[in-house]
Amino acid sequence: RGAASTTRATRFGQRPFLDLYQKAHEETLTIIQIEQAEALDEVEKIAAIDGVDVLFVGPLDLSVSLGIPQQFEHPDFVAALRRVSEAAAAHGKAAGFLTMNPVHVTAWRGMGYTFLAFGSDGGMVSQGMRTAVDVLRGS
Repeated sequence: RGAASTTRATRFGQRPFLDLYQKAHEETLTIIQIEQAEALDEVEKIAAIDGVDVLFVGPLDLSVSLGIPQQFEHPDFVAALRRVSEAAAAHGKAAGFLTMNPVHVTAWRGMGYTFLAFGSDGGMVSQGMRTAVDVLRGS
């Protein structure tokens, strides 16, 4: 993201820029998103790239690209997940995902996914607001 010296990475200017510059290669986590069917065709090559740390599945985008929107138990989707996790494991990378459903955490962790994201900031804010409205309405 450039060489700005007052970013979050430098604690907004509190960390000496040269310290960040000299250590960035050791402290940078590279996450490649696998969200298109075309990425599945290249997942082995992507996993083999030096410097890639995580192959991260965006399940909604991937399911849409596969033509099976939100069908996260569909055999084609499950096969895609396995393909990503196997490619990651074969190249010493982590496999990751984002989910909104706690059931998927257990199932996908069982496939070898270790880099886990649950929910989204927008979804959590929305849920919090719905809860607040329910409380205010006395529901």
